[in-house]
Amino acid sequence: ETLPVSRIYAETLEVEAVGIRDNMNQLSLAPNGEWAMAWYDPDAESLGVSGGVTSFNEVSFVRTDPLSHHPMAVGYNPKGVRWSDDGKLAVVVSDGSLAVVDLTQEAPSARLILLVDDPLDAPVAEEVVLSADGAFAFVRQRGVQALLVVDLVNEVVDSLVVGTDP
Repeated sequence: ETLPVSRIYAETLEVEAVGIRDNMNQLSLAPNGEWAMAWYDPDAESLGVSGGVTSFNEVSFVRTDPLSHHPMAVGYNPKGVRWSDDGKLAVVVSDGSLAVVDLTQEAPSARLILLVDDPLDAPVAEEVVLSADGAFAFVRQRGVQALLVVDLVNEVVDSLVVGTDP
């Protein structure tokens, strides 16, 4: 079932909507309110917002003004998004990769950084956080004894051993 993302003007209650990819059941808004990202989260199935064909590697980015839809592939099984403080960068964590999206572009696209040698046999990603300057991402994976430290500029991935399930 296709659900739109809507923008409601508080003063007039006027509603403007744009269609997004089917079966998206999670939504996150950038801190500056200029972008939102919708994705499919299988753990949210109990919310009853699914059914039909689901893409396991695509998300929907929505520019809020002017309202427009920008679908893109971001890697297998996206788990969520972190926004830079200024809302100009989005980093989407998936099980085997990070997708870095420069939202200052007219038509943004994902730049993929592989987190593991074999993305088809990657540990389940659980969380990503960004450094204050947006230059590094830190990824936590289920059952792994290290945090991944990702240099987003140079696309270098290092690991920092910290113990089981940090």
